[in-house]
Amino acid sequence: MPNKTITRLFLYFIFFTSSVQAQNKTVDKDKYKWAASVGTGVLHLNGDVPAVKTQLQQTLNVYKPFADWFALRFSYTHGNAKGMHWLVSNNFAKNPAWANKYAAPVRMPNGTIAYGYTSNGVFTPAANIDAVYYNYKTAINNIAVSAQFTLPIPFSQPKAGIYVLFGAGALFYNAKVNTASNSGTYANLFNQLSSSVNNTKKEILKALKTGMDNSYEKNAEDYSKQPHFTQHFGLGFSYKINKRLEAALERSWTYSKNDLLDGQRWQEYAFGDAVLSRDFDRLVISTVSLKYFF
Repeated sequence: MPNKTITRLFLYFIFFTSSVQAQNKTVDKDKYKWAASVGTGVLHLNGDVPAVKTQLQQTLNVYKPFADWFALRFSYTHGNAKGMHWLVSNNFAKNPAWANKYAAPVRMPNGTIAYGYTSNGVFTPAANIDAVYYNYKTAINNIAVSAQFTLPIPFSQPKAGIYVLFGAGALFYNAKVNTASNSGTYANLFNQLSSSVNNTKKEILKALKTGMDNSYEKNAEDYSKQPHFTQHFGLGFSYKINKRLEAALERSWTYSKNDLLDGQRWQEYAFGDAVLSRDFDRLVISTVSLKYFF
């Protein structure tokens, strides 16, 4: 979501929620202490490599309420994202996780295209080009601070409400790719699948799952333990069970200026001299949580 749209929503919700709550002049100071919640749900990574299925995630939140309609939230989310592409790729010479094991097209200094392997900047010629099917397994750890604005739902006494989140944080990730098994690379499997024109998406994914192990033995390109700055926006529905307990259903979108959460950032063009893909990766997180007020 564009930053301008998030900013407009942020300002609008502040104005609207504060206006609705302004008529309530009494403040119960004991009401605004601390709260904590634990949650679980699903994590989906939108990147260059499609997710094969949605993965589980766990979330821990700590809240400091300041009013019925406003609280600060400190969050930690952990999960694993996995993906596998059913479309073949050949233009991977600039991706070091794949280029040293599979032959890719490389544009030479004289402008011609040669096939070969690239390792630490050293090019080794090969007779033929290889095919690869990109995949990844990424461990996600995200720490965030959010402003939460809640609007009670009329006629709910007021047990139910909708809320929005705006915030920023730091993302730590560990991206791995499955490029080979104990018996060698998947070159024969990949090349055989890529040469068949009749296989469907389902058949290709099934063949890859059957023919590959689950090792994810190779660090993805630009594997890094350095934190990455993130921004996020979320929507949620809350329901107060009693004075101490509250349940919530939430979805959030986390954005970072990072295109390597799925270990891939290169397009199939230009052939032999790939250019960067257009969009950064983002996380979509859905959570069911239970909150306790101290």
